Amino acid sequence: MQPEEKPARVVTKQGESARDWAKERLEKKDFVIFDVETTDLKGEIIQIGLCDHEGNALMNTRIKPTHHEISEWVIENIGITPDDVNDAPTFGEVMHTFVEIIRDQAVIAYNASFDRQRLQTTIDVSGLPLLSHIPSQWNCAMKRYCQYNPDKVGNNGRLGAWWKLEEAIAQENIKPDNPNYHDALFDVRSTLAIMQAMPGYEITAFDGNNNPLPIKQSEHDTFKVGARIPSKRSKPLTGPIHAFLPPYQF
Repeated sequence: MQPEEKPARVVTKQGESARDWAKERLEKKDFVIFDVETTDLKGEIIQIGLCDHEGNALMNTRIKPTHHEISEWVIENIGITPDDVNDAPTFGEVMHTFVEIIRDQAVIAYNASFDRQRLQTTIDVSGLPLLSHIPSQWNCAMKRYCQYNPDKVGNNGRLGAWWKLEEAIAQENIKPDNPNYHDALFDVRSTLAIMQAMPGYEITAFDGNNNPLPIKQSEHDTFKVGARIPSKRSKPLTGPIHAFLPPYQF
């Protein structure tokens, strides 16, 4: 898919830096893109989407919350209901798969601080055990795109306001078939499309495989400090669970 022709944009030095960031990541292929839907703005995760640099689905699953009810706003606007998650796994039950997917990868999200905070909340309320540190990085595609395209006027009348994901897609004249914003898998692919558009690459984000990796049951209740995640690349569990979260980078 090629985005439709758009007027040439004057790119600032910050914009050039953001474009170079996208180009470097796409060439290195060393990242995953992460998105969540949640019970509310400060609640637990109820859907996880993860894709790779080609848009292939690595995880696409509903999550059953353990301590928060799904808000009416989410039911009405996102379309995920309590019935949709009643038979879904808890985060603890998908933890192994999630950890193995993001291990040693840069994690990219659109509005990364929100996704990371909601992941932290879900971990905390779930009472999950200690996990080893995973040496990854968090990168915010929204901040990078707003560096690349600082033309949105905020409520204060100033340039540089945040673009919503669907707004950024429209700004780049990308027209995906059957758009479904606020679905975690669609949103991670949309984020990849934005990354591809910044350096002018062909948009292939929506062409990925829809069959995510199978979820491994975690048996997390049996974990203890010093235990090992069953993986060829596993490391001793040595720190608090939030230590496995990659450090946040702008």
